[in-house]
Amino acid sequence: MPASDRLAELVRMTQQSKEVTKQSSASDTDENVYRQMRELTGSARPENSDVPYPLTKEEALVFVESKLKITSAETLVADDRLKFLELVVEKVKKFIPFTNMIHHLSKPMWEIDMDTLKDWMLSGKGGVCWMINPVIKALLECFGYKAYNIPGYLPWGGISDIHICTIVEDAAYPGSRHLVDPGTQRDFAAVALDFGAESPENRFHHTTMKFFREGDKVTLCSQIKVAKPDDRYVIFDSSGNPWKRLLTYVLSERRNWHPYYRIVQDQIRKIILAGGQHDPPFNGLVFYAYLPGEETVIHILAFHDRIVENRYYRDGTTRKSNLSKAALLQFLSDRFPQYSGKELSDVFQICPFY
Repeated sequence: MPASDRLAELVRMTQQSKEVTKQSSASDTDENVYRQMRELTGSARPENSDVPYPLTKEEALVFVESKLKITSAETLVADDRLKFLELVVEKVKKFIPFTNMIHHLSKPMWEIDMDTLKDWMLSGKGGVCWMINPVIKALLECFGYKAYNIPGYLPWGGISDIHICTIVEDAAYPGSRHLVDPGTQRDFAAVALDFGAESPENRFHHTTMKFFREGDKVTLCSQIKVAKPDDRYVIFDSSGNPWKRLLTYVLSERRNWHPYYRIVQDQIRKIILAGGQHDPPFNGLVFYAYLPGEETVIHILAFHDRIVENRYYRDGTTRKSNLSKAALLQFLSDRFPQYSGKELSDVFQICPFY
């Protein structure tokens, strides 16, 4: 059976449990989703060997120069491999949006071919983790880096197939390892994994992050001011300061990448969670990006019955506002010209904002 037919069948199977899932409580729904994902995506799992991302060295060079605004890339790699790695992560965060727009185009996700997915990324339109991070891994490999994928999971999820990111080896010295994850709404630089129980603070634009090691896992946490002592989503550092758990990475598990495996997972989540009781990226629009030409981060969430825009500034201040559909469409059209009028029209017609 062709991959697209097999995945379409998997998605159709999930529709049978949709009504049962909608009638469950939120916690039950989460467990149902994860159980069904484990059962239904088994046949969609990739083979033991990684699927090579179809990225050529020439395409990597063009992307680095035209979209990431990095010149003399090969000279930079030869002079300082770690600095180039850090620069790539920084520029991806700055110029490539994290967004699920492609999930809301007129064509179902499992019918979108690899060339379309690749073009979407190389034209600077961005995507979610399984679109952004494999491209950056392939790009780094084009420049001679050693890299592999690992999984991550949300603190309330409990399964390791919710996220995919990259480990880069030998960038600083033989045997060094760096966690690289530009394909997320959390901003942090490339992280050296040579720390003990906790990492140094990782500052990136408006965010301050820290990692905590727990066995073969490291957990990304954001800085918070106060916390309840019994809050299971909080970790206290060696100085007694509270940090909120955001994402846990499993360092001991390598994950092969296959585009259709991630597509079917996203489709399963989208259908099962269509009851409207969950946040993006499952049933609405998410758009996280740096405003072109500015040092301002925007985070747009369009779901349920509202569209909310948060703006984050380098000095730590924030601004929150509500937008209309018309205002959001005009804003994206004016400030992010990489999206065509038809693409934006599709998103705004199909995405279940209301």
